[in-house]
Amino acid sequence: MKLYKINGATIYVLGFKELPGIIKVGITRRSGARRVSEIGRQLRATPMVEYSTYVEEADQFEAIVHRQFKFLGRHVQGEYFEASPQLAIDFIELYRDKGSDLEYWAGKTGDLPRLEHRA
Repeated sequence: MKLYKINGATIYVLGFKELPGIIKVGITRRSGARRVSEIGRQLRATPMVEYSTYVEEADQFEAIVHRQFKFLGRHVQGEYFEASPQLAIDFIELYRDKGSDLEYWAGKTGDLPRLEHRA
């Protein structure tokens, strides 16, 4: 029996009532509500879903978003970043609209000047 990895998932941006200016960008292949609840219990903070959308090649998509924010010096820890939710949404939508040309985006880390503004 062959096992196949499911490539698609929901990418989400969470904000936190108790942590203004901090966002989490992640993916889930499970229920979004369930994932938000888990994160809230882990952090003892109130997560707010700022954005979510289904994407193909979700693991690579998430890695590219994380790489962009790390390059911009916004990495806090793990999947957490110092940024406005809108900054993450702008990048996710730009990437999604350009298509999932992973070879193109892999070489473009930091090449998006409109995303370099501080939240």
